[in-house]
Amino acid sequence: MRFENRREAGKRLAEKLDKYRGKKDTIVLGLPKGGVPVAYEIAQRLSLPMDIVLIKKISHPQSPEFAIGAVGETNKVHLNEYAEQYNISSQYIKAQIELKKEVIKKLKQLFRNGRDLPCLTGKTIILTDDGVATGATVQTAINILKEEHLRKFVLALPVSPPDTARKLRKQVDELICLYTPHNFSAVGQFYKQFTQETNENVKDMLTKASNR
Repeated sequence: MRFENRREAGKRLAEKLDKYRGKKDTIVLGLPKGGVPVAYEIAQRLSLPMDIVLIKKISHPQSPEFAIGAVGETNKVHLNEYAEQYNISSQYIKAQIELKKEVIKKLKQLFRNGRDLPCLTGKTIILTDDGVATGATVQTAINILKEEHLRKFVLALPVSPPDTARKLRKQVDELICLYTPHNFSAVGQFYKQFTQETNENVKDMLTKASNR
């Protein structure tokens, strides 16, 4: 399975999430930047509001695409087993955490004019991204959002390695994952178009969703 682009992945996920169409107190949350067009399509097709959750991954010092953890906008930090397995220094991790906090602060201003996450208490959320590899970023988002006293937590993903999907399934009320290939090396291999989303595109989708 290969998706044409992120918006097509969102359309396919929306088909699997049809039971949430127009549901009161349900919101779609995308992980910027790649998860935003996925979330936008889901929200548009299911007539639901959408927003973003700001998470920044902590990369392996020698491999920028390989996540050893992540920092969330409520300052919650999640380190996965690779941080210890690869003997990553505590100094490097501490420096990365502070750096990511500053980046998140700027992104919050850019995308939400500085406002915090909306109140999610008692709501059903559908969290989505364009796919996961180690799951560190999504796991941090799960840890953050679980503290919001949700009614139901739905995780919707286009693609994930089987092991990661099994781990994440235990963390949420419902997991919808379209594809769990064993020959997984990177999320981008399952997209024909996988260009970087721009800040302008993200802001535009958030504005359109808000106006709708």
